[in-house]
Amino acid sequence: WYDHPEHKGVKVKPVGAFNAQGPITFMVRLEAGATLPGKVLRDHRIMAVMAGHAQGGNGQDMPDRTLVFSAPGDRFPDVTAKEPTLLWFVRWLWKDNPVADFWLDLT
Repeated sequence: WYDHPEHKGVKVKPVGAFNAQGPITFMVRLEAGATLPGKVLRDHRIMAVMAGHAQGGNGQDMPDRTLVFSAPGDRFPDVTAKEPTLLWFVRWLWKDNPVADFWLDLT
């Protein structure tokens, strides 16, 4: 597990990246009260609450076994842990993009 450099109480565990466009999978562990900030997405994304209990920035209750799907251009909500929480993410780019730009960032 790696501490997120910008968000206190957030740890990331890379799992795998399987081809040029994804899927890319990783887990996130949130301490109670920690927030994963929302953002406008450039990729498809599934987030599953594997254990614990979180709340979305829109007030959505996210107990374990909650699944959130978002597409490019969607605003993915802030996620705040009500208790220690484990999240699992899968990301992938749309098929019109031949390669994810991060594969080409060599510097």
